[in-house]
Amino acid sequence: TLEAALKSVGQALPQNFIESNSVVANIALLNNSDMIGTASHRATLMLANMGLLHILPVELPGFGSVSMYWRKDGLYPQSLAQGLDCIRQVAKDYAA
Repeated sequence: TLEAALKSVGQALPQNFIESNSVVANIALLNNSDMIGTASHRATLMLANMGLLHILPVELPGFGSVSMYWRKDGLYPQSLAQGLDCIRQVAKDYAA
């Protein structure tokens, strides 16, 4: 989303960018450097309310993706099955 927003105004990502999905690493980088970052609105509000970062008043168009990962071994709780069923139903309703 950030790359697309920058491209729409004729800019590009800097050559020295970091892409990370680690919340702890991202907070450390943001608080100990001159870096800026992007994250979902809900996650950013939570971290800002905890005093871990500040939100810049910049809105980016578009939507990001959401990924889910789980173990393929014997640990497959009923809650995971129900959660996946809910996500599938929402996706099906959204596509209709």
